[in-house]
Amino acid sequence: MMKKLFFLVLLTVIIFPPEGRGNEIILAADEWCPYNCAPNTEKPGYIVEIATIVFKEAGYRVIYRTTLWESAVKAARIGRYNGIIAATKVEGKGFVFPEEEVGISSNDFFVAAGDSWRYKSVSSLETKRLGVIKGYDYGETINGYIAGAMEGRIQMVSWDNAVELNLKKLVNGRIDVLLDDRNVISYIAGEMGVGSKITYAGSNGKQQKLYVAFSPAVEKSKTYARIMDEGVLNLRKTGVLSNILSKYGLTDWR
Repeated sequence: MMKKLFFLVLLTVIIFPPEGRGNEIILAADEWCPYNCAPNTEKPGYIVEIATIVFKEAGYRVIYRTTLWESAVKAARIGRYNGIIAATKVEGKGFVFPEEEVGISSNDFFVAAGDSWRYKSVSSLETKRLGVIKGYDYGETINGYIAGAMEGRIQMVSWDNAVELNLKKLVNGRIDVLLDDRNVISYIAGEMGVGSKITYAGSNGKQQKLYVAFSPAVEKSKTYARIMDEGVLNLRKTGVLSNILSKYGLTDWR
């Protein structure tokens, strides 16, 4: 059975190799600003900008695609894309990871303005309708709660504009609590003009490193990871990283 599975994966990679040419690197993810935003805009996301500069200096052109997160991970895993953006090591299990992360993410909770509820532990979620994004890694504790929660307590979305949908649901009272990264919610709520309608309600206190993770099915992935490591270190040393982050109202995570 394992031999058949390996053959099918290998055949898929042969039939559907990464799009583009040899000097092009295709990276995919769902929109998750400010890490990665809409393609072909002035502000495509700071990780996209980092990767674009790093690989350009190494002689490659980055092509950035957006799709559902689960689709991006599955397609990259078999080599359809060269890599995925803003992945944790759990989400990208089996992928080729650089040593250098490109951000730090946290699990943060938000409620509608005026709601006094604050996160204390997973048990404090038991009476709340929680909005999350399908396929995201929220850490062992929260993942376990989501998997075992009572029916109707968890509302999952999986559209490319999932964050916007969850914010609308929160503001309109269709969910009680929204779980996502604080940088993401602050940025997108500001873009949507609903920042004053939501309130930060705490964090589970566990942060996770984010990476550009490369396909285990692409032969040059280890080379790409090395280029990212060298490039990120250089951007930090020269001050370019700080300049990129400032465009998104952020500072270096280190």
